[in-house]
This record gives sequence, C-alpha cells and structure tokens, in this order.
Amino acid sequence: MDFTDLWIFRTVAETGSMTKAAEQLGYVQPHVSARIQQLEHELHAPLLQRSNKGTTLLPKGVILLRYTEQIFSLLQQAKQELQETTPPLRLATTQAIVMSELKDRLLHTLDPCQCSIEKRQALLPQLLAREVDVIITYEALEHPAITQLHSTVIDIGLVQKKGVTCPDLANTRFFVSQDPHCPFRQHTEAFLQHHQLSLAQVHPVDSYAVIESYIQKEQGLAFLPLASETLELVPTEQAYPLTLYYYSLQAASLIVPEHLLLLDDTKYY
Repeated sequence: MDFTDLWIFRTVAETGSMTKAAEQLGYVQPHVSARIQQLEHELHAPLLQRSNKGTTLLPKGVILLRYTEQIFSLLQQAKQELQETTPPLRLATTQAIVMSELKDRLLHTLDPCQCSIEKRQALLPQLLAREVDVIITYEALEHPAITQLHSTVIDIGLVQKKGVTCPDLANTRFFVSQDPHCPFRQHTEAFLQHHQLSLAQVHPVDSYAVIESYIQKEQGLAFLPLASETLELVPTEQAYPLTLYYYSLQAASLIVPEHLLLLDDTKYY
C-alpha cells in the first residue's frame, strides 16, 4: 500500500465514480480501477460497491476512508510544521572566539543564527536565564542544568607579525585580556615566569582586535589562536592545544550547524 493508492481511493469515495476520479486525478479509468482492486487485495477486504450508477462505500471502505482522512490530515500538519520559519539559533561567546574562529563562518552561513559577544563570566548566567541557546567558551563548565554539546581542540601560541624578525623577548610588550581567567593571559603569565621575564611586560587590552593591530604594528607579542593569515607563530616557540566547549541547557533539543562546530579534530558528546 502506498499514499497514491489511498489518494485514489479517497477521490473515488468523494466523487462516487471511477470515471470522475480518473478525470480529476489525470489518470485513465482502467488504472484507477486496477489500483482500487490492488488495494482491496492487499487489505483482504472489499471496499467499494460497484454498479452502473457508480460506486458506494462498503462498511470496510467507510473504516478505511476514516483512517485515510486522518493520515492525510497528519501529513498536512507535518508539512506545515516543517515549512514554518525556524527560529534563529542564539549563540553567545567571547570576542576572541568570534574574531579568531567564528567570524568567517558566521558571515558566510545561510542558517538563521544570532551571535552576541559577551564577557567570559556572563556566558553561563545568560544560558541559565534562557537568553541564549548555546554558549561557546574556552572554560570547562560544570552545572547540573547544562550539558556539553561538543568540543574541539584548536592550536594557540605566541604570535608575531608574519615575516618579521623575532624581537628581544626581554624588551617586548606582551598584550593580554583584562580578564585574569582568560586562557591566553594565563599562558602569557606562565610563559613569562618560565623564561624569567618580568610581569611588568604584560599590557592588558580589552579588545582582541586592538591586540591584533598592535602586533601588526610590531608593538609587541601575544598568545592567540593560530588562525590568522597575517600573524604567525614566533619561530622559537611551540604551539599549545586549547579546548573549545559548546554548552546548552539539559532539556534543550538543538541542532548546531556543522559549519559552526569547527570540525577539525573534534569530539562529539
């Protein structure tokens, strides 16, 4: 049995005639008659009473027509629901993640998506308040109301302007975020301590774009994601892995577009 046979059966029942049903559906009358016979054979039940005056429903035909109407009603409801406009996915993340990892993906996506740039410490409260659907952060979070959707590992390192000579580290400024919990700032401070350099060389800046511009002007260095076309890893230094986490509420049923998942070297949950 298929939907076409049910459609033919319903049309015959509505018109009371094989010939009229064939005309309405654009078939020849023998085809309609053959499909009704096939349907009766599959169901092992007579459905229509045929006569010179047309066709009438038999008791089992009445039952099938009732279920057929329900089937097509449900199909129409499903079609309408699927065609409804999907509300945009509401993302919240930090400036560093947007500028280094998501900017191009957001600009070129056709999927409905709203992205707000927030301070790291504001991400979890916004998610818990249902102001956003997904948060993306460098911070591993634990809370009974949230679940980890996805994680991926990116490379970060001490970067300089591409093609220049590495400056004297002892006389170089290191640009960091104002946030003391920023992983790039923590890497910077650990680097300075390891190389016995002064923490006075740290210069907090509250803008990822400004940090990039300072490096472009050769005014200093910074730990950043290795994703820029104009910056490069300082040749004497190494890259470090950093995990990026995606979180939503436990009860949420979400599908995050793949182009926003940074699918290189990923883990799924």
